[in-house]
Amino acid sequence: MSAFGVPDNLIQFLTELRLREREIAGGCSVPAGLPSPESARLALASGQPILAGGIEIDPAEFAQALETVTRVLTKYRPGLGLAFGQPAEAQELAAPAGRGDSKALAAWAQSKGLPPGPVTFLAQVAARPFWAAAAREAATGAGVDPSVWTAGSCPVCGSNADLARLDEKSQRWLHCPTCDFQWVHSRVACAFCGQDSSERLGYFNAEGEDRARVDFCRDCGCYLKTYVGVPAGTVGPSPGEGMAGGFDPIFDPILEDARTIVLDLVAKREGFRKYGEVPFGAS
Repeated sequence: MSAFGVPDNLIQFLTELRLREREIAGGCSVPAGLPSPESARLALASGQPILAGGIEIDPAEFAQALETVTRVLTKYRPGLGLAFGQPAEAQELAAPAGRGDSKALAAWAQSKGLPPGPVTFLAQVAARPFWAAAAREAATGAGVDPSVWTAGSCPVCGSNADLARLDEKSQRWLHCPTCDFQWVHSRVACAFCGQDSSERLGYFNAEGEDRARVDFCRDCGCYLKTYVGVPAGTVGPSPGEGMAGGFDPIFDPILEDARTIVLDLVAKREGFRKYGEVPFGAS
């Protein structure tokens, strides 16, 4: 068990997945048809993410990536019986994965008699290196000005931030789980509703863990896990250069999110929710 009570085999599984993602990222091509820097800047200025329409993932490359990450899952969960058949079938998932369309991914799985949850998860993991490559290409030229983009959703793909970190200068960076991009956001305001009154904002730490905490907002009821004192150099290419964060053995956002899942449980017990989740009891 980890310090937070998360099973070691779960962390091992996710670590191996991230390593395979890194390998895929080293050989995948940058998706075609990305917007020009000028178009990207105009999109951001109008409040739209740069890649709001999705990306074009090469179907053959995606099928190979999906096969790679599927092998990792079946190693840890051999009883799932996942098999995507011919490569042409797996290639069918490239388009919905490039749109971030989880409903279409689940529907495809059901049509093939496969479990929707694992198929959707694997397709999203296989697509992340392609999204990250697109993020690096699209955001580098455009630049992401925190005075222009103030949302808690990713300026590249539009996904909601899954966690935040405060660097050694106390600058707050949000992380995107879809494309691994990181961007600056005000550290004294709710990332999702913009509330900046100290009376409406708060945080709590996990017992025995000073680096991880939960920031919450009493106005919108949302929370965001935050990691304190994590310098930019420990999370891959410098986000300050408009680059997407990559896998790093010191601090990897995806792995840290899993290691600190107990914080999610405590936050929900206290009545807070992740942005985008339907509040318990709501119709």
